[in-house]
Amino acid sequence: MCFCGVGPIAISSTKIVKHVYAIDLNPQAVDYIEMNSVLNKLESKIEIYNMDGRRFINAMLTSDKVEPITHVIINLPNDAAEFLDAFRGIFRDRPKDKGLTFPMIHVYGFSKEMRTSVRLS
Repeated sequence: MCFCGVGPIAISSTKIVKHVYAIDLNPQAVDYIEMNSVLNKLESKIEIYNMDGRRFINAMLTSDKVEPITHVIINLPNDAAEFLDAFRGIFRDRPKDKGLTFPMIHVYGFSKEMRTSVRLS
């Protein structure tokens, strides 16, 4: 699952994973990623949604009808961390015997620090 913009990370991700869910709230960005997926012949590997990230996180991670989501990429430089709370308790009401694995969440943003990478536990 990828917060996509015009799609550079979503398109690159198709080389690594079987299926990509790409979302953006901006309809113009969605138009561009749709064009980019066609130009790169990846329509069958990318599902594109024009919707709010929080709503999407809840809908996709609680649905039994979607392929398992192993990675989430939130590349909103100014406010990516603001979406992290949407994952809290996401599997709470799911049956324990489903063997659900919480996805690895990649958050990208700007920092004034010299440190280039921080690992949150």
